Amino acid sequence: MDRSWMKECRISEEYEKDVSVFLQYFQQNVKSVNGTYFCPCVRCLNQIRKDLGNVRDQLLHSSHVLRSS
Repeated sequence: MDRSWMKECRISEEYEKDVSVFLQYFQQNVKSVNGTYFCPCVRCLNQIRKDLGNVRDQLLHSSHVLRSS
């Protein structure tokens, strides 16, 4: 999956669209437990489970986006 969107300005419509595309891919390819997923942002480090709405909020509004490695 292309990760160039992670470097875009988080207040742009393009970034918000790309987060939605990422979350669709994420939901289809990552196992959930009771509707929660490990949040991939730098703050949560894939160790804190959140529902998709909270993952989306974290990616859109946090100063920390995703771990790129």
